[in-house]
Amino acid sequence: MEIENLLRHRGGMARTPTLRQAGHARTQLDKALAAGRIVRVRRGVYSLPEEAGALSLALRHNALLTCLSAAPAYQLWGPCRTPAWST
Repeated sequence: MEIENLLRHRGGMARTPTLRQAGHARTQLDKALAAGRIVRVRRGVYSLPEEAGALSLALRHNALLTCLSAAPAYQLWGPCRTPAWST
């Protein structure tokens, strides 16, 4: 399984040991990073570029997602981003 597919299957993010257990060598990770197919969120944590949002920002700063910032990660309902009157 390609690195991108594995990350998609795991919710967009995975740790190095998980990627290594799936058979991805360090050189494969480095090539995927250089090509921009994946991003390093922090040491030992990789993500798809399109998934590197609030969760990756929180991980970089040793913070937690709570309340409304965590809702999209759990695919929960949240407030509309665009007001109804603007459509």
